[in-house]
Amino acid sequence: MNFIQPYLLWGLVGLAVPLAIHLLSRKEGRTIRLGSLRHVRETSSRQFRSIRLNEVWLLLLRSIVVVLAVALMSGWYIEGIKENRRWALIERGLQKEGAFKILLDSLVIQGFELRALAPGFPEIEGDEVIGPVDYRGCVEELQQHALDSVVVLSRSRVVNFNGTRTSKPSHIRWITLGATQEEFELEKVRLSIDSLFVRAGISTPAETTFSRRSKSLSIAAGDPMGVDVREQRKVNIAIVADEGFETDRLIIEASLKAIQSEVPDLLVVKSSSSVPDNDTAWLIWLSQRPLPETQARVIRSGEVSSGLIEQDGERTYTLSRLNSETATTGNFAVNLFRTLFPASALQQQAAMWDIREMSDRAMWASGPAATAKPLAVGNDASLRYLLMALVVFILFERLVSYQRKQ
Repeated sequence: MNFIQPYLLWGLVGLAVPLAIHLLSRKEGRTIRLGSLRHVRETSSRQFRSIRLNEVWLLLLRSIVVVLAVALMSGWYIEGIKENRRWALIERGLQKEGAFKILLDSLVIQGFELRALAPGFPEIEGDEVIGPVDYRGCVEELQQHALDSVVVLSRSRVVNFNGTRTSKPSHIRWITLGATQEEFELEKVRLSIDSLFVRAGISTPAETTFSRRSKSLSIAAGDPMGVDVREQRKVNIAIVADEGFETDRLIIEASLKAIQSEVPDLLVVKSSSSVPDNDTAWLIWLSQRPLPETQARVIRSGEVSSGLIEQDGERTYTLSRLNSETATTGNFAVNLFRTLFPASALQQQAAMWDIREMSDRAMWASGPAATAKPLAVGNDASLRYLLMALVVFILFERLVSYQRKQ
C-alpha cells in the first residue's frame, strides 16, 4: 500500500464532520395530543435500539465516503494492481537500424509501448518517418504523462537540442545511436561545359566541416552526383561613388574580389559615377545625391545603429562609412557576403546532414534529477477502483439518508 501524495492524509480529520452531524442532529417526532396519560405505557427499549443502530450505519457510510475521498486525493494504490505504463520512444528512421532492432524486440517483450519521438508521441506505423524533433521539448511534454519508465532511442544530434538545459527525469533512460561519418554535397554549379563547382561537407559526431572544389566532367560522362546541377548565375553589381568615397569604394571592391573566390556565381562589378543600367542586380550608392529609381537592391551610404550593414527596407540596406580599421574589426567582407548571398536554403540543407552528437554530460543540467509527475486518476487501476467505490458509497449514503430523513 502506497500513497503518491501522503501529506493529503491530513484530510482524515474530516471524519469529525459526519460524527458531529450524527451527534448534533435530532430527528423530529410526531406530536400526538392525549387527554390523559393514565393509559399510556412505556415503550420497549428494544425499539429505540433499532433506530440508533440505523443511524450508526449511516454514520459509518458517511465516514467511509470521507475515507475514500481522502484516499483518492492522496493517490493511494496497491502495488499488486498498479498499472505499469512504459514507453519506448524512437527517433525517425531508427526502427530500421540493426543496432536497435534487437533492443526494440526486447523492450516489446518487457511491455514497452513503441511510440515516435515527436510532439504528441504518435504510435509508429510501419516504416513511418517523422521530421526533426526538439529533444528538450519532448522531455518537458513527457512529464505531463503518467509513465513508470521511458526509454528514448535517438541520434542525440546537436541541432535538435534547443532551449535551456534542464535535468533529465529519473524515469527516463536516454540511449544514443553512435554515428560514424556523413559526406554530402550542398550545391553544384556548372561553370563551363566540362567544369563543375562543388560545395561539399563532412559531418562526424565531433564536428562538421565544409569545402569547395572544382570537378572536370566530360559531356559524355554526364553528371554522376545526386545533387541537382544549376547553371552559373551572373550577378551585376554597380558601384556609384562620388568624391570623398574613394576609400569606401576600394574596400568594397577588394571585398567583392574575396567573395568571388568563394562563390560559384560570376560577379560583374562596374564602378562609375553615373546611374547604372537596368540589368543591375545590386546598386551600391556611395553618394550624397538623391537615390534614383531602380529595380535593383540598394546598399547606400548612411548612418547605421549597429554593425556595418543594416537592412532598413525590403530591398534597401544602409552602409556605414568604411576605413581599413572598421572593415577589419567589423568583418565587412563577411557581412557583405551574407547580404549578397543569403544562404538560408543551404543552411537548412546543411542542418539535415549535421550528425554532430551532444555528449552525455552536455545533454542535461547537473544536479538532482527531476521526478515523474504523480499518476492521474484515470491512469492507474487502483485509483479507478477508488473512484468507483466513492461514487457507489455516495449514492448509497444519499439513499439511506433520504429514507431515514437525516
